[in-house]
Amino acid sequence: MIKEEIKLRKLQMKDAEWMLEWMHDESVTAKYKTDFGKFTLQDAAYFICHSFSEDNQHFAVVDERDQYLGTVSLKNISKYNKNAEMTSAFLGHVGDAVYSKAIALTIAYAFDELGLEEIYIHVFEDNVKMIDYYLRMGFQKGGTYVSQLNVRGESKKLCWYYKRKCEQDRDKHQLLHFQEQGDTRGHMVIIEELKDIPFQIKRLFYIYGSQREIKRGLHANRKSEFVLVNLVGTSKVKVFDGKTEQIYELSKPHTGVYLPKMVWKEMYDFSDDAVLLVLSNEIYDPHEYIREWDDYLREVTQK
Repeated sequence: MIKEEIKLRKLQMKDAEWMLEWMHDESVTAKYKTDFGKFTLQDAAYFICHSFSEDNQHFAVVDERDQYLGTVSLKNISKYNKNAEMTSAFLGHVGDAVYSKAIALTIAYAFDELGLEEIYIHVFEDNVKMIDYYLRMGFQKGGTYVSQLNVRGESKKLCWYYKRKCEQDRDKHQLLHFQEQGDTRGHMVIIEELKDIPFQIKRLFYIYGSQREIKRGLHANRKSEFVLVNLVGTSKVKVFDGKTEQIYELSKPHTGVYLPKMVWKEMYDFSDDAVLLVLSNEIYDPHEYIREWDDYLREVTQK
């Protein structure tokens, strides 16, 4: 039984035999351009020896026992364009839950560790299952190659899909980390729309002078998304998305919290010197506010 608690690590020579298993499994390799069926154990070992560089990084997906489950890769890594191509291959019996988590870990590594801003994938136009999967993972279609590929005697068209950092988990509230620069003269934080935050800024306001026991917010929004940053002092933000509740503590000017639409928000526990900056993707419209808790619960359960 394969457990869903997985991690990524660099490929090791002990993975070669397992890699060869999926390479010789036609149910797996039929969706790839390369004819892996011709690969030998020596080919797999050679690949492992050259599997990690600045331009191409290949990882083993392993379970809690360090058992190989598949390979995920970031290829053609471009520091200039801040993008990379993602590929993956798994043993035939690996389930969707493992696959989904491995892809999520790879995307997080690309965005958070390598500092990339876009991941793209190539997939055959007739691979409907995988296209549907990537769409559900938040990828968007970039286009279809006009030229057709001859893949083992069959003509196929290739599509490409992409996912950008600024659009990562746009439907989920999350903590954001902004660029911070500084020297002996002081510090500066940079926030760019559609890059550091996932929307265009149409409105900003800031809250100050609130007493610690006072609660602000106490509403949800049907259209507006927000990013909250404590420029000075500290505050807390309680968020409920219809299923789970989470509390964020804001205490650094280079971190913020992203709030998508249709989440209930409460800001409270302000320090005496707190200045809370709020950025929004919409101009003020009182009609898109939900200010009654019971009304919000009815609407959010109908989503």
